[in-house]
Amino acid sequence: HGYPPPHPYGYSALPAPPPAPRSDDEDGHGPSGQKRQQRKERRGGSPGGRKAIQVNLTPEEVMPRIVEAAQESDGSRFLQARLEECDEAERGKIYEAVLPATAKLASDLYGSGVVLILLEKATEEQQVAMAKKLEGEAFNLSTHRYGCRLMQKLLEALPEEHQAAVAEELRDRVIECVENMHGNHVVQMWVRKAPEPCVDIVLQAILNDFDKMAEHMYGCRVIQRLLEHCDEGKLHVLLARIIASVAKLAKDKHGNYVVQCVLEHGRKEDKQQIIQVIREDFVAFANDKVSSNVVEKCFEVSTVGPDAEYLKDEREAMYQKVMGDATETAGSPLEQLWHDRFGNYAVQCVIKHSRGEDREALQQRIMAAEPSLKESPTGRHVIAALKKATGQIADDPQESAATPNAPSKGSELHASGQCKPCAWFWKPQGCRNDQNCQHCHLCPEGELKERKKNKRAGGASRP
Repeated sequence: HGYPPPHPYGYSALPAPPPAPRSDDEDGHGPSGQKRQQRKERRGGSPGGRKAIQVNLTPEEVMPRIVEAAQESDGSRFLQARLEECDEAERGKIYEAVLPATAKLASDLYGSGVVLILLEKATEEQQVAMAKKLEGEAFNLSTHRYGCRLMQKLLEALPEEHQAAVAEELRDRVIECVENMHGNHVVQMWVRKAPEPCVDIVLQAILNDFDKMAEHMYGCRVIQRLLEHCDEGKLHVLLARIIASVAKLAKDKHGNYVVQCVLEHGRKEDKQQIIQVIREDFVAFANDKVSSNVVEKCFEVSTVGPDAEYLKDEREAMYQKVMGDATETAGSPLEQLWHDRFGNYAVQCVIKHSRGEDREALQQRIMAAEPSLKESPTGRHVIAALKKATGQIADDPQESAATPNAPSKGSELHASGQCKPCAWFWKPQGCRNDQNCQHCHLCPEGELKERKKNKRAGGASRP
């Protein structure tokens, strides 16, 4: 939940025109006849929406009014297409015409796309000239829906000395950018691409307001980028602050991603300290909706991560914490975990990463409690995870149909294929009718949808 954007700039490269109006039958409440006709005209008379738009323009029509055209839907589409296809001479003419209005177009719905493509195709000298036209506008553009894309591209494309100029302009407003839904993407690109002295500005700003930033929905992203891209020598203060706050951050809906990032990218000593904190109150962390993810990450990095050998003692200590005293029955850590809606995932994780004698001991404890585990959905998930890990059932749901579930009255026809799968049995809350249910509890999860799909397709009720 580090919120990684699907595109390097957090948005698609080309700005789309405003969303096409919904079709009249989309919600059953269409617009009036007059408005419907107006919408058709705006869409070019076709119900296909934006894909049906035909841009019938020529360079001779656009060039005399290029700035105005760039701020229009058709004109923007035309210019972006021309910039992708034209030769250097024509691209130079467009550049000369657009350059004076760079700041104006950068924050425009349609114009920003033209400027962005122009920046990508421009020479380094032209990119620097465009950056100079934006001097004094760094903060406004960084926090703007469309302008932030251009700022990210500038930070990626400009030479270091000009990256430094942008960073200096934003020096006193770093936190404002981080807290902004658009500006945080600019700061993340700043951390990725700018030289170290520029990144130090971000690092210091985060340290000055660490408690707030580590639990902020956008601040946690910036901290993760710092942990991923900064030299370890510069991060010792930040890492110390994170380690000191592990117990708090692990249970925070945003801060937990900072802790997980340290477990993945931090030094082995940092990972060791985090695992020690989690181990001290293991059950509470494992049963928490948020920190249960941190618990799973601890087992993962201590078993298969690059520092697994160094952390093997910590992993063993965590394992013993889960197992508890073998003589315990009611109230043992395992029992507290496998009947919890979140804690059962920690048990499944332990099963997955256990080896040798540890796996055997865990298997014995689980199978001894199998009757009670079968009575709850979470317990059944634990049993299924164990059987999968030990090779007793296959990954394919069709091959795992024989998993011993709690039978019901409706299960009697399972062998003949005439049963009806229970839609509730595999859900977290389970089937309330239990053995009295008239639907089948032996069908594997997902078969209900498969049956319906086959029925619609006219196929057999059972493959």
